[in-house]
Amino acid sequence: MEYVDTQTGEILNITQGGLYAPLPIPAYKVLVQAREHVAKDILICLVSHLGKRGKSSFPSYSTIARETGRSRSAIRDGLQVLYELGFVKVFQVKVGKRKRNKYYIQEACFSTDRMSKKALGYLPRVATCLRCRTPLSLGEIGYGMKSTHHFGCGGITTLPLADYPKESSYQQ
Repeated sequence: MEYVDTQTGEILNITQGGLYAPLPIPAYKVLVQAREHVAKDILICLVSHLGKRGKSSFPSYSTIARETGRSRSAIRDGLQVLYELGFVKVFQVKVGKRKRNKYYIQEACFSTDRMSKKALGYLPRVATCLRCRTPLSLGEIGYGMKSTHHFGCGGITTLPLADYPKESSYQQ
């Protein structure tokens, strides 16, 4: 049975495998800040083709080109950006007599805690570590009982505990 909010028209009970597609918002933000719009479009295409388990997809270059409106060479370059930032890993699998690319969406797409330093470099800096004086983004900061701390060296940061978004690292 489908539950629809009669005021907004929003479908309230979308389940995975239905119309659900987990858009990786932290990765999306990094790609926008890096001005890598081709890579952003490719990531959205790959996510829209995720299987029921939500870990991998294998659209062809032709499918990616059709859905993103990008050329094959632009797709190759965009996939390289996604690989370098740690958002996607690509493996070749044999399907029948042909080899196809299988794209695995990495946890770094969904969590700044898992992002590479290169990817974190595109996120806005919100605090400084008082121990090592490093400018920090939210993905490099954890919260404790009395203060926020730098994951890198364990030092206390300038971000007040009250300003730290405790619900998730998506709130950047």
